[in-house]
Amino acid sequence: VKKGTVMILLQSKDKDWWKVDHNGRIGFVPAVYLKTLPPDDEIPASVAVPEKLVDIKGKYDELCTAAENRKKNLEETVEYHVLIAEVGEVEGWVTEQERDVTQTSIAEELPFLLHQLNKHHEFERELAGTEPLLAAVNEKAANLIENGHSKEADIQSSVDNLDRRYDNLVRLAARKQNQLEDKKNLLTFFKNVDECIDWIEEKKKPLLAAETNGDLDLVKTSQRNHMGVVRELQAIHGNVESLHEQGDTLLTGQPGVESGVRDKLKDLDEQWSEVEEANEVHSDWLKKCVELAEFKKTFADLGDSLDQIKT
Repeated sequence: VKKGTVMILLQSKDKDWWKVDHNGRIGFVPAVYLKTLPPDDEIPASVAVPEKLVDIKGKYDELCTAAENRKKNLEETVEYHVLIAEVGEVEGWVTEQERDVTQTSIAEELPFLLHQLNKHHEFERELAGTEPLLAAVNEKAANLIENGHSKEADIQSSVDNLDRRYDNLVRLAARKQNQLEDKKNLLTFFKNVDECIDWIEEKKKPLLAAETNGDLDLVKTSQRNHMGVVRELQAIHGNVESLHEQGDTLLTGQPGVESGVRDKLKDLDEQWSEVEEANEVHSDWLKKCVELAEFKKTFADLGDSLDQIKT
């Protein structure tokens, strides 16, 4: 080692001997013969820096650049896979819901249908609750693309496909909702018709019963009771007309149910015609009973008067 020789300090833990590199040769030199140089901008021009130092600095700069590029690539890879994982999670949920919406058959009985409709309402709330998550995924993808991510095309394709599938699920859900509502209206109509028919048959029973007692007071009581039945029949008639309106609405909105609706209305009209006829017959019969009871009473009163005259 000569005075003025510039070397690279590798290690100075030992206060007596420092480890150095001189033109590729590594060894230990007594620390008393060495001193550290000031920063590059303070090194006197008289000190010659070997070409080896310049080469090392260039390689170091290249290494730093490569490290930065590597770091950027790793960060991009992590961001990409995190985004794809989030897209996959939402897509998995969409796939499951598509299967439920398209493969679950619509119930044919009203109680089960109402339960099914409630479940669908819960699903629609869950569907709406997924929109913020979808928006967050789209925002993250937009930021990556805006920052010049190397997988820009793949990112755009993934979120576009997710958006299309989500929009399709929304359409499927709306269609299923309409189908369930249509079925609910149809089954409710059938139920209301059956209840109305049962009500008609219940009111028809007393109209078909024959009065046997000829007492005037009892006959007039029966006539007053019949007037109550007539008022109830008027209410039933309003219900019959309302059911016809409901049936017309169903026939307009659901052409495929024409046969079932018309059959129900036919049964309803037949029952109503029967009760109307029974009511008319019963009304006439009560009038005759009243007339007969009044005649009997008049005849009895006349007999009593004649008996009094004889005495």
